[in-house]
Amino acid sequence: VTAGGQLIAWGCNEHGQIGDGSCYDRDEPVLIIPRGAARVAAGKCHSLAVMESGELLAWGLNEEGLLGTGTWAMKQLKPGKVMVDSFIQAAAAGWRHSLALTDAGEVLAWGGNDYGQLGDGTKAPQPSPARVELPGPAAAVSAGWYHSLALLETGEVLTWGFNTPDSTGFRTHGQPVTVLRHSIASISAGGVHSLALTHDG
Repeated sequence: VTAGGQLIAWGCNEHGQIGDGSCYDRDEPVLIIPRGAARVAAGKCHSLAVMESGELLAWGLNEEGLLGTGTWAMKQLKPGKVMVDSFIQAAAAGWRHSLALTDAGEVLAWGGNDYGQLGDGTKAPQPSPARVELPGPAAAVSAGWYHSLALLETGEVLTWGFNTPDSTGFRTHGQPVTVLRHSIASISAGGVHSLALTHDG
């Protein structure tokens, strides 16, 4: 995303994750959104864009409903609106699931759920964003391959989903569990590992 709000993409495009309306790979940057983009997140084969307006857009592979458009269509080749009415301030793209953070501190999750990465206590896929039950407002979210992290405004870190080898800091769990009660400043989920940065650096 440029300083002017343009979203540019390039690389593999087998499933339309570039968002230019095709499935052709792009070895040079292509303009996808001309204005209004604020943040972007890239999953394995799908992309998310948070707009300055608070809208959330998604495109690419829609396996198990991971685009959040409410349909099971396999691909979306151009950015489309995710089915959420809240103002979105951040998003995270996992391997086969997606997360969003609202301005009220709510975390929404959708897509694949084989390992409980949606945090709803089931393993059923969800094609539309659903609220994750947390003990308080969240300040940040991050998505790994099959696990999710949430940083609360209190500095507490919760995680849920796949745990091998020990990626979540807890056993595989389909609902959020606390792994850190320290004053954490930021979080990041890798493929099968997790990181947290304290306020002390």
